Amino acid sequence: MPENLRRSELIEEACYEFYKDYRTIAFTADKMGISQSTVQRYFAKFAKLAIEENNKEFIRRQKITKDRVLYKLDCLMYKAEKQLKRLNKLLGYNEDDSSEDEVDIFELDDISDRVRVEGLINKIQGDLITWNQQKASIEDTPTMDVNIELAVQDRLEDLDKREQIIMEKEKKLKKVTNK
Repeated sequence: MPENLRRSELIEEACYEFYKDYRTIAFTADKMGISQSTVQRYFAKFAKLAIEENNKEFIRRQKITKDRVLYKLDCLMYKAEKQLKRLNKLLGYNEDDSSEDEVDIFELDDISDRVRVEGLINKIQGDLITWNQQKASIEDTPTMDVNIELAVQDRLEDLDKREQIIMEKEKKLKKVTNK
């Protein structure tokens, strides 16, 4: 029995070499001197193993991508929340109470600056809602599309541009309050 087992293992190894080289069943059977049905049985086994391995690799890549996207969304939301706090402070809104009770700490030179800051606040609040929905959807999804990761990266870049605008408004505030 051990001799038959060893012979079977040798045949399987030899068939695997032909399988890796993408040889046909007929060619492999002819070169090895065994029946095509035997070669076909081994090739089917190799194909099944290859599919299982591909599926495992696909799932692993999907999980890694999903984790990266969720991390980037968390970073995105954290940055946006910080920007929102800074903008609210810039306008003089009370942070403990989100009501519209304004405390005029400063006066902007131009009403358009105030309108623009309020527009940024509305945009950030809308983005936060959207990103929370996307995050919930991604957490429930077993597979991920890599394009989603690219979209999140674009959002991070947009947020960095918004950061520049906020910094400009803060500089303007400092100039106004120092006068």
